[in-house]
Amino acid sequence: MDVTRAGKLTRLRAAMPKHFAALVKLRKARAKSLSIAAGYEYPHAIAGGDWIVSEEDPLNLLRQAADAETISLAANRPRILASASTVDRQGFALKYEMALNLYSKTMQLEQELQECVRNAFFSLGVAKVYMAESVPVLLESNEWMDPGRPYVQSISPHHFNYDSEATAFQHCSFLCDRYRVAYQDIVSDTRFKSAMRNKIKQLGMQTNDDISGQEWGKSLSTSEDSIEPLLFLSDVFIPKDGVVLTYVVDSDFNVVIDEPLSEIEWQGQETGCYHFLNLGPVPDKTTPSSPAMNLLPMHNLCNSLYRHLMRQAMNQKDINVGDKADEEDIKNIRDSIDGDYLGLNNPSVLQTLRIAGPDQNVFSFTLNALEQFSKQAGNLEHKLGLSQSADTASQEGMIGNNVGRVEAHNQARFVSFVRGIVGELGRLLFTAKTVSFNMQREIGGLQIDTPWRGAVEDGSRMGEYFDYDLDIEPYSMAYKSPQQRLGELDQTFQMILPLAPILMQQGQMPDVNYWLTERARLTNNACLEKLVMSVVPPEEQGQAPGGMGPGGPPKEYIHRSAGSGSGSGQGGNEQLAMMAAASSDNNNAA
Repeated sequence: MDVTRAGKLTRLRAAMPKHFAALVKLRKARAKSLSIAAGYEYPHAIAGGDWIVSEEDPLNLLRQAADAETISLAANRPRILASASTVDRQGFALKYEMALNLYSKTMQLEQELQECVRNAFFSLGVAKVYMAESVPVLLESNEWMDPGRPYVQSISPHHFNYDSEATAFQHCSFLCDRYRVAYQDIVSDTRFKSAMRNKIKQLGMQTNDDISGQEWGKSLSTSEDSIEPLLFLSDVFIPKDGVVLTYVVDSDFNVVIDEPLSEIEWQGQETGCYHFLNLGPVPDKTTPSSPAMNLLPMHNLCNSLYRHLMRQAMNQKDINVGDKADEEDIKNIRDSIDGDYLGLNNPSVLQTLRIAGPDQNVFSFTLNALEQFSKQAGNLEHKLGLSQSADTASQEGMIGNNVGRVEAHNQARFVSFVRGIVGELGRLLFTAKTVSFNMQREIGGLQIDTPWRGAVEDGSRMGEYFDYDLDIEPYSMAYKSPQQRLGELDQTFQMILPLAPILMQQGQMPDVNYWLTERARLTNNACLEKLVMSVVPPEEQGQAPGGMGPGGPPKEYIHRSAGSGSGSGQGGNEQLAMMAAASSDNNNAA
């Protein structure tokens, strides 16, 4: 290691805790929003988090807005479309597409993406694409290999650290995150250098000694709730050097051991293994102005007004009052029961006096505030399905399109975010040495096995990943209501019906029963399946056995002209001739 590199790493180790401390305001703003969205009854005492106990808000609008944003952007697992720039590579692109869709389903990619959207709503969404640990694989050379498996993980902003002075993440001098691992796993993992593992062993289980200027106990979890001691590790990406360093750190990102545990070259995108979802970008700033930050004042206003109305409602009273001179009559009325007959000196002795109650002006203003919150959240009621449904699927779609325009910029950012994640996941899957799974593809009505093999297996892949020049496009992530799905079904079926004659020539026909079954499922109306019943076609009724029934040979239809037949056809010709002769006589008479 040269002096320049040693000096750079020394400055890096000093910069990590300083920038983590500089990002404390971002973490506290996120903690405040999370505390309010979690609700008053939620246990807020969470280790490692600066949670602030919220007021008792009767309307949890912030939580609803977070759920609506998640449903709007990441309701479903993304489907992946892969295409190649040349025809000869399209076959591999189809196989690659199938492998990505199957692998993303296996790893439940949608859950990590939904967590990224929630983090982006409250602060900043960070996804890490890397090679996670996997079960070691025995190769043919009788050697064990533990290369890892591609994985996508949502990183909490409370565990993420970066160059806070940069104007964009592409310009950061470093990016890193921290995570916990078992102490015993580190000291026994042969992937790390033995010298580094010995240093950790020498430190042992110390929790109070000050070692190398750092408190070892802050990096080693010895809580009674922990099954075993845990270490904080940090993966640090240095863009200029294109490397990922792994350090042992404490809870404040102080490096405990100067030398890194490992060093890996990076060949992917310019921000390393980290991908960012920012729903509130601010020019020249990496710190986002998240939707939660902007909705929080209106959330507080709505709940403050609603609490005011609640207090007025609680203080409302209905009091019966009367003249003191009629005290005896008042007492008799008070002590009477239903159905009693009373003799009163003054029958109009009592009057009902109503005290206080919810103010109508405050109530109207509260309704307006709730409406303004919904608008700022992008038509909250419709996105959550809480508003009144439209009469038809087309009207429902028009409302959905209006919501889509409000959410257009967020959806565009999210699609770009997912495209980067899926592209990096695909690159790691392409280069994964031992990741393999079975796949089947239908060709000509037959199911053909096309397994995805690890890079070290025979018949896997040739060349490098970038040689294939594949384009990755994620889609089908937004939520679709049953009404929207029903509209798409009806529209497609209406398109197929005019093609019925062509389909019948090819031995196919539209399936009305399946259409009705899906309509019954989407509308929750089982009666629709009974609208069509199975009957014997009229031309097949009364056929003689021996091949003339439904299972017999096909019928032959012969078309003849009116003048070439016999029998009934001949009688018809004679009638036509008589009508023609009568017409000729009439013309001659004229």
